[in-house]
Amino acid sequence: MTRNNVSWPLPDGGQLVLYDVVGPGVDPPGVDPSRNLHRLDADGRIVWTIQPSKHIQGGDRMSTYVGIDGDADELRVYAFDGCVYRVDLCNGSVTFLEWEK
Repeated sequence: MTRNNVSWPLPDGGQLVLYDVVGPGVDPPGVDPSRNLHRLDADGRIVWTIQPSKHIQGGDRMSTYVGIDGDADELRVYAFDGCVYRVDLCNGSVTFLEWEK
């Protein structure tokens, strides 16, 4: 089965890879569904794995990331639960921006 992984090129030759973990099929090996975005360096090594999203209500429920948008100044990721986060490209930390569901 072909997965719809998304690659997002970065100016330093690296890339972000958003792994498709929603829907039927086998999850990518070693990819936690709530941490399915990696920053890779130019040689394909993992620099960081994104922090898990937290539901807007502050609960413990995790949600997988399903979309990516923006640029190097403000990269946004969209979670399945409707939350939108800004991603820090240096370390993969996330900051809640809004709810869009």
